[in-house]
Amino acid sequence: IALIVNELITNAAKYAYKDETGGKIWITVKRHSDDSIAISVRDEGAGLPPDFNINNVKGLGMRIVTTFAKQVNATIDVHSREPGTEFVLSMPPIIES
Repeated sequence: IALIVNELITNAAKYAYKDETGGKIWITVKRHSDDSIAISVRDEGAGLPPDFNINNVKGLGMRIVTTFAKQVNATIDVHSREPGTEFVLSMPPIIES
């Protein structure tokens, strides 16, 4: 999970604020009543290309994100914001044996 969040932060730093010297990135962690977890990484940058599809990514960073998300049985939702982009990683409850 840490590698997924790290990659999303890295992508936001590299691409969201490409022509700027700084910018804000928020990381939010929420626990739901059913013990599932949602982790959000949001920026106020340039946004994603109109044809962006999380299920058809070519870059190594986003392939890492989607592959690791599958390994932890998580889903990733992408939201366009005004301004910026938000990626939300949602994971089911962790069951201990």
